[in-house]
Amino acid sequence: MPGNRAAGPAGQGASGPARSGFRPPDGAAEEEPAVGPSAATATPPAGLRGPASPAGPAAGHAKSRVAVIGDGVRVSGYALAGALVCPAANREEARAAWAALPPDIAVVILTADAAAWLAGLAGPAAATAAGGRAGLPRRRDVLPVVLPP
Repeated sequence: MPGNRAAGPAGQGASGPARSGFRPPDGAAEEEPAVGPSAATATPPAGLRGPASPAGPAAGHAKSRVAVIGDGVRVSGYALAGALVCPAANREEARAAWAALPPDIAVVILTADAAAWLAGLAGPAAATAAGGRAGLPRRRDVLPVVLPP
């Protein structure tokens, strides 16, 4: 309420200069601002911020990425989502892309053709693997995902 605020010089209340640029005449009570500070720029009180979290990845955990291997037309759009796109028009290009995957790749999305081209790299033991990954080269640190044809 205006009567409860300590009055300073004209145009100033207890909270400082008027925000709107309007200065009331001397002796007139200052009105409360209609809108406070922007919620987007205001820092919430400590109890409302939640637990502290590190700015980057947790200690000991590297940031992982996704790669996509296959026909250039089918895989190029994945670049918009930040995936590493590896166009492969044939078996040799698909195998070269797989061999050149950086160590920070955790998921590899493969077109059906690329999965078929890579199947020969796994050897006979991997050909019996379950879960739609039969015949794909084994890398413990990579989850392969095969797109439908």
